[in-house]
Amino acid sequence: MIKNIFMVVAAVLIGVGGMYAYGNLVDGGSQTRVTVNSIKKIAELATIEYTMSVIKEQTKKKKFLEWKTARFLVLVTGKVKGSVDLNMADVKIDKENRKVSINFKKGAVKVSYPEIAPNDIKIITVDDPNIFHKINDKDRNKGTAAAIAVLRETAMNKGIVGQTKNQARQVIENFLAALGYKSVIKFS
Repeated sequence: MIKNIFMVVAAVLIGVGGMYAYGNLVDGGSQTRVTVNSIKKIAELATIEYTMSVIKEQTKKKKFLEWKTARFLVLVTGKVKGSVDLNMADVKIDKENRKVSINFKKGAVKVSYPEIAPNDIKIITVDDPNIFHKINDKDRNKGTAAAIAVLRETAMNKGIVGQTKNQARQVIENFLAALGYKSVIKFS
């Protein structure tokens, strides 16, 4: 354990030392480099993650002579992530004025489909009175798909897109400000 920690600390020190040496010896120490790739890598950190649960009631319509509708509950817990795709942005770097302009195109904010572990789906039968037309796997799968759709829709309604935009703006602005650049970030 201590050996692993020592190796990590040594690797970090070597990396920082290498960056310092490059900045002072090769680059003259007078200029910090801002590239589109460095902005892309930092934009990957700008994600929002919601962990939420949904309870969805499903019914199975009665057939012919059945006397009552069957009902069951689907409980789903999952993670929904919002992120930005910098490949869908126009990036302009003005080195003279130390200014970076980033214009995200429509659709640059991506909202994932829920990530759900198998044991995060629970199905509870409330009422299954019909002898010949029982709740089956097809009904359960249909209910699960409906609950997952509600999970993603709930994240959208809670503002995951707006929060992702704000997080991306803040992370990129802080990154560029630390390098001495002003930034203009717009979302279409």
